[in-house]
Amino acid sequence: MKRVLLSALIVLASLSFVKAQNITVDTTKVVFSVGSKEAFIVKVYETNIKEVTKQWNRFIKDHKGKIAGKDKSEIFGDNVNIKELSNNTCDLYTKIAEKDKYIEIQTAVDLGGAFLTQKSHPEKYVVFQGILKKFAVNASKAGVLAQKKEQEKLLSKKEKELKKLVSEKKKLEKGIEEYKQDIKAKEQAIEGNKKEQELKEREVDDYKSTLGAEMSKDQKKTLSIKEKELKKIKSSKKKIEKEIASDKKKIEKNKNAIKDNEKAQKDAEKEIKTFKEEIDKLIRKEKGIK
Repeated sequence: MKRVLLSALIVLASLSFVKAQNITVDTTKVVFSVGSKEAFIVKVYETNIKEVTKQWNRFIKDHKGKIAGKDKSEIFGDNVNIKELSNNTCDLYTKIAEKDKYIEIQTAVDLGGAFLTQKSHPEKYVVFQGILKKFAVNASKAGVLAQKKEQEKLLSKKEKELKKLVSEKKKLEKGIEEYKQDIKAKEQAIEGNKKEQELKEREVDDYKSTLGAEMSKDQKKTLSIKEKELKKIKSSKKKIEKEIASDKKKIEKNKNAIKDNEKAQKDAEKEIKTFKEEIDKLIRKEKGIK
């Protein structure tokens, strides 16, 4: 019993545990088009270089700056107006690189005559650290939320599939009941057909017994009509029997389809559970990015 409880706790812990992602901003020397400068370094998680580049360009434009420069390995933000940093505009030199598990942003800030450094501008240094951290946190969270949105789409699609499967199963079950009712009605029709056959056969035999060796033209015609009627009754019975056999095959077909449907439902339920767990994990991951 203790082992079962311990195993359950381990599984629960594994589902609920999502490592918090604390984003920090460091500095190091980086070579830009304007030479080696002290640059701010930050890591962005749960996204891709294309999206981070897009968001960084938007950051520059949102602060009334322009994307300039011909160096494709570097993003030059010209005359960027970051009020928290300074009343004057600044230039941003940025390199964005894709690493194994994150996207790295390296950016140097030209305040206009001097580059931002911790030694020369301690207060502004802390301010820009905060700005860059906020950007990285938001970009990382956006990456997680994009993943969550995709998982929610897949979940919604799978839930619709499950709903359709449930509906299809009901139709198959209803079909089986309808076929059974049809079979019951046709079996009753066969019983009626048998009695009709017996009566018609007796009628034909009785009529034949009244005839002599030589039949008149009218007698032959009457006998032929009665025999055709008997043949039609027998043919009707065979037709009903074929319909019953066909209905029985349809019942078996529906039963097999129900088995496949039930398996598909179980698979869909497992996938739905997985999607929900992944969404819950992403929600906690987004909250853990700080």
